[in-house]
Amino acid sequence: MRLGVAITCATMLVLTSCGGSNGGDNNADTGGSSTANIDVCSLLSDEEVSAAIGSAPASEPTEPAGPFTGCKWGSGLLFVQIAQSATLITAPTETDCPSAGIGDESTMCSGSVKFLTNGIHTTVSTIEDISLEQLAAVATTLLPKLQD
Repeated sequence: MRLGVAITCATMLVLTSCGGSNGGDNNADTGGSSTANIDVCSLLSDEEVSAAIGSAPASEPTEPAGPFTGCKWGSGLLFVQIAQSATLITAPTETDCPSAGIGDESTMCSGSVKFLTNGIHTTVSTIEDISLEQLAAVATTLLPKLQD
């Protein structure tokens, strides 16, 4: 299971850096703020991470991947990635994922919750044993911070 989620995460990074998407122009200027100027690690406090997933390991910025900037907590425990986008960025394997009910558009697939708000695509994912409900709690905490 963990290997499958890790492969899916790696595939998403490759697809998005190569322009793979749900058909939209993901790098278009949407009028929202540039995500390159957002410190993703500062979006969540230790208390918020702990409330959502039960622990608060140290945060660490991730290397940019295509249009995404991000942060991780722990070694594969929790990843948050953001990119400026006019549409929700999905992989071909995510066509049957239900909505998470967060933001303008959203999906909730095995190992990840994605949402779009204010021209910002956000992915909250894990390769550990974090439930979709815990990932959705992180996403719900992030939503108002990206709408300002």
